[in-house]
Amino acid sequence: MNLTELGTACGTDKVGHRYTPLYEGYLGHLRNEPITLMEIGVHLGYSLKMWEAYFTKGLICGVDNCTLISADQLKSMSVGRIKTFVADQAKRDQLQKAVQEIGQDFDIIVDDGYHYQEHQQISLAFLFPFLKKGGVYVVEDLCPKSYPGGGWGITDMKNFTDITTNVLEQFKTSRKITSLYMLPKEIEYLNSNIDKIEIHYINKDSIIAFIWKKQ
Repeated sequence: MNLTELGTACGTDKVGHRYTPLYEGYLGHLRNEPITLMEIGVHLGYSLKMWEAYFTKGLICGVDNCTLISADQLKSMSVGRIKTFVADQAKRDQLQKAVQEIGQDFDIIVDDGYHYQEHQQISLAFLFPFLKKGGVYVVEDLCPKSYPGGGWGITDMKNFTDITTNVLEQFKTSRKITSLYMLPKEIEYLNSNIDKIEIHYINKDSIIAFIWKKQ
């Protein structure tokens, strides 16, 4: 089965967002490799099951802040090659604890968490050093470049400079990250270690970025 078929069987909304063909195109060569994947945002665990079925030798690590599910529910998903951890993606100390508990760097990191701009940018900045060389960091459900409805943690509703989409687009143009939410040393690391960024604008509700680390 391909990733879309597995995603449909597992019930993940990545299929409806039309992300699964992109994932398969970029990551299909790793399908039978012993990769380590972290996904932020577990909810009911559907995508964790999809990743476990697709990456036949992979360690699948789910991280969630347990706002929509209980810690016991999250723990119950830690079965087989799936391991789950409690952490708030906007808190560096909690991310550090989760990384230490996992005990290894990642081939793939997927942010399907709270979708707030601050959360996305803190997670990217903090976790990117734990991505292996040549690895890929993915941010799902980005906001459009200007978001008329407000929300999603956007503070600059005039120029939209704090939207993660625009932060990443700026890097594509200038090779420099500018972010209200990242520490200077984190920005320096990203500027030195990001290889390339591809952003796919499928529709206003389905925008996804793939960020590769240099070899």
